[in-house]
Amino acid sequence: MSTRSDFSEVWRGGAVFLSVLYHATVRDIRSAHANAFIAIGSEIAQALVLVILIVLFLNALNIGQLMVRGNAMLSVLTGVFLFLVHSRTFGRVVGSAVAAGRMVRHRSTPPILLYLSAALASLYIQILALMVMLLATHALFEPVTIDAPPQAAVAMGLAWFSGLGAGVLAVSLRPYAPKLLQIAAGFYSRSNMFFSGKMVLASGLSSTVLQFFLWNPLFHTIDQARGAVFINYTATVTNLFYPFGVGAACLLLGLMIGQRSKRLAPTAAR
Repeated sequence: MSTRSDFSEVWRGGAVFLSVLYHATVRDIRSAHANAFIAIGSEIAQALVLVILIVLFLNALNIGQLMVRGNAMLSVLTGVFLFLVHSRTFGRVVGSAVAAGRMVRHRSTPPILLYLSAALASLYIQILALMVMLLATHALFEPVTIDAPPQAAVAMGLAWFSGLGAGVLAVSLRPYAPKLLQIAAGFYSRSNMFFSGKMVLASGLSSTVLQFFLWNPLFHTIDQARGAVFINYTATVTNLFYPFGVGAACLLLGLMIGQRSKRLAPTAAR
């Protein structure tokens, strides 16, 4: 009888958590504008502008040969959208006013719910933008063919997960050194512009240059995504265990530090 009662409590608590998470995610999506369609459209437009700028940049410098042979637009998309998924998730978690401010005033709210709502809102918008770009590429340029869709989805999920973990760790450390964390977060976001590998192939880099990229979990996910998307490219110098390990370590460490901060807050207030 006790076991059944405990199971009912866990089920009820999980259902309440998912319901609150859903509404918090919708609120995050609509935070940019009262109209959900306009908010989503604005985010999609920004993603499309970035894709177009990178394509023009590659063509202007005549370095399109650095991309995978085949669908050049798809090669750019695999890099750009995983970069956007990771960086936008990191930015939403770090810069979320809900996660940074209201978490202090409402101590009964689980921090993980606030982090997940911001991260899921970002993932939802980026997936919509990716679908729009894939449809446009298929209709206007050339047919889009993905060799291994499940593996590509896993790579995209790990790009999101590692961004979530890095964002949670940054938010949890903010109370201890807010200025330093602001500088570090900005440095990390800007370093991803160069070391994410969205405009280069991992297998085309020399061993000396490769060392500057391998520290970045996003570099591993982008390279693995290209290996899953293109039949004529094999990702041999990267793996998916590294971004998963980095994301999990950052997430757990961030939650532990955040929990310790909540325990110390009442003592500091007194």
